[in-house]
Amino acid sequence: ELNDFVYDGSYAKKKLGKDLIPAATTIFTPDWVVRYMVENSLGRMWVEGHPNDELKANWKYYLDEVKQEESVEAELAKIRAEYANLNPKDIKVIDPCMGSGHILVYAFDVFMQIYTSVGYTEKEAAISILENNLYGIDINERAFQLAYVAVMMKARQYHKFILKKQVQCNIHSIVESNGINVEQLHFFGVQLDEFSKNAAINQMQGLIAQMHDAKEYGSIITVENYDWELLRQFAETFDASSGFYLFNANGIEETQQRLKEIVIVGEVLAKKYEVIITNPPYLGSSRFNDKLDKLVKEYYPNEKNDLSMIMYKQAISNMSIKNGFVAFITTSSWMFLSSFEKLRKYILSNLSIDTLIDFGSELFDGKVGHNLIVSWVSRIGINNYNMRAVRLVDYCYSKRNEKENEYFNIKNHYTAQQENFSRIPGYPIAYWVSDKFMRIFEEDNMSNYASVTNGLFTCNNNLFLRYWSEVAYKDSFFGCKDKESSLNSVKKWYPYNKGGNFRKWYGNHEYVVNFNRFGSEISKYRVANGQSASFPGQNFYFKESMSWSLVTSGSFAIRYYPQGFVFDIAGSSAFPLNKDNIFHLLGLLNSPIVIYVLGILNPTLNYQAGNIRNIPIKKSIFEYPIINKLVRDCIYESKSDWDCFETSWDFKKHPLV
Repeated sequence: ELNDFVYDGSYAKKKLGKDLIPAATTIFTPDWVVRYMVENSLGRMWVEGHPNDELKANWKYYLDEVKQEESVEAELAKIRAEYANLNPKDIKVIDPCMGSGHILVYAFDVFMQIYTSVGYTEKEAAISILENNLYGIDINERAFQLAYVAVMMKARQYHKFILKKQVQCNIHSIVESNGINVEQLHFFGVQLDEFSKNAAINQMQGLIAQMHDAKEYGSIITVENYDWELLRQFAETFDASSGFYLFNANGIEETQQRLKEIVIVGEVLAKKYEVIITNPPYLGSSRFNDKLDKLVKEYYPNEKNDLSMIMYKQAISNMSIKNGFVAFITTSSWMFLSSFEKLRKYILSNLSIDTLIDFGSELFDGKVGHNLIVSWVSRIGINNYNMRAVRLVDYCYSKRNEKENEYFNIKNHYTAQQENFSRIPGYPIAYWVSDKFMRIFEEDNMSNYASVTNGLFTCNNNLFLRYWSEVAYKDSFFGCKDKESSLNSVKKWYPYNKGGNFRKWYGNHEYVVNFNRFGSEISKYRVANGQSASFPGQNFYFKESMSWSLVTSGSFAIRYYPQGFVFDIAGSSAFPLNKDNIFHLLGLLNSPIVIYVLGILNPTLNYQAGNIRNIPIKKSIFEYPIINKLVRDCIYESKSDWDCFETSWDFKKHPLV
């Protein structure tokens, strides 16, 4: 019910406080995906240091490593030698957004296989896994309770008397320090010497400050590595009998309990982990509350638009050891969108992406089912790696139930060298592109032949836009040449390019905009609403152009626009630096090769100006006059089709009349 309230109810577009974030971000991860993440992170770390084919045979979703360059193999040999020194107790696994504990439960099974493979009994292993290996954190108290029960029941599967033993289970709910009476700290640590007590008070004050509003932030807060044994001793005993403090001792037992809680949770947040596995919260920045928004802008400027990627940056930067594994599942937007370009560059320079599954849509049920999802396992501290990827984007909608089976189909497996991604503008994780095709990005690109820009944002389309047929024809200015012509004209309405439906070559001439005296009314309105008085791309208004729809449900399509149009942000446009090149460029942009290239630069339904600027071009295309003629013919046929209907202002008669 809360999920419906957050997405469909009165809170559908509002910022979310800490009480509603769990309802908006909790998603069940399919079991086979959990197995992929655990087997290819925890499992890989163990078998790389302790080769064991029998163990690997138990792991159905384990992906063997592909062949590496000699330099990478030498580096991996050193890392595997370090892994060989690990015993099972040394490997700490955390799910920092654990939900109901699905990932931890399967990690328990894998740990059990590891322990028993080196001679532990199941009872010994069950106790050790709880005390040494598994850690979990969640901001939601109910999720913590479910995860705790799930992990303990899994332990009881192997040791039926474990609930009677005093075993420390490292599964916790985030606690915050709000309201702790810091005046009472002087009551604590009575068994410590004066120097140690003062040190403990200073550290406890620091921890209390860092854990303030912790439920607003969850696992993305960074806690310093304090002297945790000292803090535990400090919180263990108190003496409230001294006369000076006696009047201030009310509630001392509650303070003690809360100090113990923040020490326990703080230590979990401060630790470094060999393996981090999670399905993080999915939440866009538009729904961040003010406190969360302020924190992420300060500490995660390159990931601030998406909470899941903020969590990923926290995991790889602050929670993992060097050569540790991090397994995540998120939307695939981080692989391509320009807003995550700096993050991609950081990943490619500091990590290896060992394996990746590109699921496409319909992996999840419910409201998030339409999202494009990817899961990947990365290793800290190694790059120039040859990754293995499984591409399942063709198994969506009616084929969604085929995803798991197609995971094993070798034709869906790709090998890619991370270093090659840096050859593509924007560093997209285009794992399916061949080395040969990568070379085309070394050619010139569109930015050398055309100015590509976004257009006008009116701030109120209902006020300033009309369909062309809604206004008097005599008040419309068709064919305006430049700004001066607009300033000297009394006409109010100008043709407006607002993108529109899929259509190639010509058309979608549907709107007019109130742009009298070069948009003086819009300019005043923009200023009143906190925007600049000048318009984006205004130096190109009324010029001959090529334009595409920013968002489309179909394939990319570009159209010719004659002079006279103002263009919208949804009708982004390109203006040739040499007017004689416009038809050659238009022909290239409407070709199948460009559709494939855009699938590399940004395989979404949102084609941004930066994507078009980066389309590669061979200069030799301008040497073929036939391209010019064919494109003109296509424009003519498309215009004739558009003008056959009353929706065109150049309509003459219906073709059937």
